[in-house]
Amino acid sequence: MWRSHRKEESIYQDEAISPVIGVILMVAITVILSAVIAGFVYGLPTQVQKPWKVGLDVKQVPGNQIIVTIIGGGDFPRLQSIKGSVEGEYTACNNGDGLSATTTPSLSVGAQLVCNGATNGADHVVVVGRFEDQSEQVLIDTHL
Repeated sequence: MWRSHRKEESIYQDEAISPVIGVILMVAITVILSAVIAGFVYGLPTQVQKPWKVGLDVKQVPGNQIIVTIIGGGDFPRLQSIKGSVEGEYTACNNGDGLSATTTPSLSVGAQLVCNGATNGADHVVVVGRFEDQSEQVLIDTHL
């Protein structure tokens, strides 16, 4: 009798594992299905454009000028023009002309965009680039 009682106990203990695994699997399937359905309902992002990579150096020189120097970068050959602003004024940099292939100085590695009207330690500088596909991207947004 003692043996049969032990045998019944071990059966009940082993059976408890199966329902727990079943519940875990059902929860996992529910989570995966809800993620797939949410992807279809809310839509997946399409045509996300990669960011352009162009290196710039921005520094304030003594006086009231900020100098933006083009360093280069992997996407520099596709860059058509840049324009800069100090405190939201695009006319502050190269008289509003920015840099392109037709300006003097022209758009090249080492070319400098000179921005006037800077104040010491309180300037918000934004440089925007236009690329060959006519898209624009903020290349740098900093406070000096």
